[in-house]
Amino acid sequence: MRTSTKFIIAALIIILLPMIFLAVLSNSLINKRMERSAQEAINDKLKSAWLQYYERANQMKMGLLQAANSYGFIDAVKKKNTDYLRNQGILWKKHRPYLDVWTVVDADSRVIARINSNNTGDIYNINGLIEKVVGARTPVISTEIVSKKFLLKEDKRLADQAHIRVVKGVEKDEYNRRVRNEENGMMVIVAVPVIDKSDRVIGAIVAGDLLNNDDYFPSALEDRFPGLLTTIAHDGMRIATNIKGKEGSPLIGTLIPQKVMDNINMWREYTGKTHLFDEAYFTAYQFIKNNKGEVIGSIFVGLPEKSFIGLKYENLRTILFAAFLGSAVALVIAFIITQKITKPLKLLTAGIKEIEKGNLDIKIPIADTRLPGGTEGKTEDELTRLTLTFNDMVKALKIQIEETGLLLKSLGEKNKVLLETNSELQSSKEQLEVAYEEAQTQSEELESANEELRILNEDLDKKTKELLDVNKRLKMEEETASRTKNELQSIFDGIQDNIIFFDLDYNIIKANTAFFKKFPFDKKELSIKKCYQLLQKRDTPCDVCAVRDTYNSKTITFREERGGSDRIIQKIAFPVKNNSGALTGVVENIKDITEQRIMEQQLIQAEKLTSLGEMLSGVAHELNNPLTGIIGFSELLLEKEPPSDIRNSLSKINKEALRCKKIVQNLLTFARKHAPEREFVNINDIIQMALELREYDLNVNNIKVVTSLDLNLPMTMADSFQIQQVFLNIINNAQHAMTEHEGKGMLNISTYYKKEGVIAIKFSDTGPGIAPENLNRLFDPFFTTKGVGMGTGLGLSVSYGMIKEHGGKISVTSKLGEGATFTIELPVILPEAELSKEDAVKDKAEEAKKIIKKANVIVVDDEPVILELVKEILTKDGHSVDTAENGKAALKLIKERQYDLLISDVKMPDMSGIELLNKVKKADPELAKRVIITTGDSAGEDVVKKGFGYLPKPFTVENLNKAVAEALAEKH
Repeated sequence: MRTSTKFIIAALIIILLPMIFLAVLSNSLINKRMERSAQEAINDKLKSAWLQYYERANQMKMGLLQAANSYGFIDAVKKKNTDYLRNQGILWKKHRPYLDVWTVVDADSRVIARINSNNTGDIYNINGLIEKVVGARTPVISTEIVSKKFLLKEDKRLADQAHIRVVKGVEKDEYNRRVRNEENGMMVIVAVPVIDKSDRVIGAIVAGDLLNNDDYFPSALEDRFPGLLTTIAHDGMRIATNIKGKEGSPLIGTLIPQKVMDNINMWREYTGKTHLFDEAYFTAYQFIKNNKGEVIGSIFVGLPEKSFIGLKYENLRTILFAAFLGSAVALVIAFIITQKITKPLKLLTAGIKEIEKGNLDIKIPIADTRLPGGTEGKTEDELTRLTLTFNDMVKALKIQIEETGLLLKSLGEKNKVLLETNSELQSSKEQLEVAYEEAQTQSEELESANEELRILNEDLDKKTKELLDVNKRLKMEEETASRTKNELQSIFDGIQDNIIFFDLDYNIIKANTAFFKKFPFDKKELSIKKCYQLLQKRDTPCDVCAVRDTYNSKTITFREERGGSDRIIQKIAFPVKNNSGALTGVVENIKDITEQRIMEQQLIQAEKLTSLGEMLSGVAHELNNPLTGIIGFSELLLEKEPPSDIRNSLSKINKEALRCKKIVQNLLTFARKHAPEREFVNINDIIQMALELREYDLNVNNIKVVTSLDLNLPMTMADSFQIQQVFLNIINNAQHAMTEHEGKGMLNISTYYKKEGVIAIKFSDTGPGIAPENLNRLFDPFFTTKGVGMGTGLGLSVSYGMIKEHGGKISVTSKLGEGATFTIELPVILPEAELSKEDAVKDKAEEAKKIIKKANVIVVDDEPVILELVKEILTKDGHSVDTAENGKAALKLIKERQYDLLISDVKMPDMSGIELLNKVKKADPELAKRVIITTGDSAGEDVVKKGFGYLPKPFTVENLNKAVAEALAEKH
């Protein structure tokens, strides 16, 4: 084998062996790093899975907290108002269709109301969860196993959803589950305590989301992270998953690997590779615990390993390409260096062979080492020096041989010199070998240094690029963080509630702009004083403090307090915790909710009035029907001129019946809902109407009413119902004060006109008077001097607002022991001039009486007395009258005969008056234009709006004749 070939092979072996070792090592390190990164990614996905798992629960928690703090809801729980609570739950479910269970229980866990059924009174046992919520007085989110019996009591649909049949044999090493089919359900449950104003837990609201066969959780995660496999398992069975079989349906009921269940049963979280259906996945499992810390299930997330194979092969190809390229470069370099080293040696070998042949003229060529100017340069190359020495040796040898013939005589003397020369030549040869070995060693060292330098340069370039990327990313993150900080600060300062951050020792470390506007403290004071020193001017923490309660309980604390001017202040303290769950501070939200409470009270009052109106409407209908007969027949009898004693009795009957009519109408007017509407009204009439409503109570309580009303008082534009409510509030307060004071009293009411265009109304009573310290607070919301349960403190506050809306004033003067006087001033506001509707109607009726002589009339009413009365009155005036006791009978008559006028009641069995009119429009459109509707309740306004004639019950003979004349006038 040639020397150059040996050199090249040796160089390649020296270069390639480390290179192969580095390639194998790099590939191994990259693969391990890739697996570690994949596992870190799957752990991040597991954290996201937990966030998704509790997403609905947190939504339910916030909604339940709002409901539990509602006054109406608390009152319903106290009174165990099942219908109200169930309706609230049904309304709540409309906005949260995923809700499976919504139940309200009392403090003893007995069901008050549930949305899935009407069952109440049973004990609601969910593994002690209710007892925990009631005892801790704080909301709890927990996952619990609920039995089939529990689900059946709620809804059979839930029991069917929870039922899952086990599917075995899908995997080789699957968990050996003892229970074949699953009947119980895994449910995410939120329970929130209901706390009344006395800070007593009176019950709890429980909401639940059944996880069995629910694809929301895995589907939501797959939407966020495509390709991510997600499973919720109970006792080794998949009850919710997005892992699909060959047919494309989720593998509900399949069993998870035994290896994973072994870890879960030992309460060990599992992270690593797992084979599912003969395919490798990077996976992470964590167990699900109930409120007692018992493991009841697990959450699984996984990504297929094949999604990372492409990256692995790409790294391998890169390493192989780098190794191949390095080998090629090394081969070229080794070839060049070998040629440079072996070329002089080949020349020396050839020269020696020529000398052996006797050619002493041979000269081995060397590189030109002359310096500029022609002088001989000095070289450090051993091969060059060896060549020079060889040439000199050949030259000397030639001279010596030439001189041999001349120096034969001195051969003996020169023999010694020749031996020495030979010895030097041998020494030179050894030096040549040593130089060759040194050159070879230096070549190897140079090649190794070049390779190390190349690797270092590559690493330096890579690190530099990574450093630049990191710097760029850090700069972007800094800008984002700064922008986010500014946005959050703007939001923080824009909140109108007072928000304060505390450390663990009552020190205020931060507050928003609203707080500093209300409390303009010096920042130096904030740094040296505690909150109770700054805000309450005391040296120790407050006895009642939401912040202190949160320090102690480490949970959210709610409090309501009375502030200045009886303002209601809500304080909510939130704990701030670090990653390990340790308390680091408290955030307090302070909000004035006085207006909110006022609106709640007004809503309650409105609901009461609505219920009262509905009840009165029904009572009025039942009373007005017999009153119509009494009034009508008494008037008909009076027209027949009976004897004086009988006439006197009939007059009394008629008068008292008309009195009953007025009482019923006043009650309906008071209880009916009215849209705010101003009209031209007489203030004296409103006072009389208010007194008529309170007449009985005033009389039985020995309250004498004295009125002094200006008969020339001008009319004004006002909302009569609002003004009447103001008068009633003042009259009620005066009656209560006088009754409590002496059991009797006198109420003076007067009206008069002031020159500056103002109507004045005064109410003076002989009660105990008002204490001076209460005069300035009398119109404040919720301020009352009455006992508990006797008043809301809103009557005068609402009255004050109504008078202000009318541009008026309300004031009070009083001295203790001398009663009180309320004065109301209202501006006189005139309407635009217009023709009186009442006069126009009268003219029209008078004209109609002259024209109308006889008409065919059909009367429909379910009261026989009213049918008989109307027929007698109209027949007397010359009309032809048919009667029907229901809508069906009326329709039959209308089809058989032509009628000029239809008189119908509204509320009738089988078919109402409105339904009858709709059918008449089709059967006889002309008759439908001449209709009089009669009713004994508050439905008249709707009738007028629909364009029909309206005759309210009870009516007189004159009322009926007038209404008939107006209706028949339309025909002419």
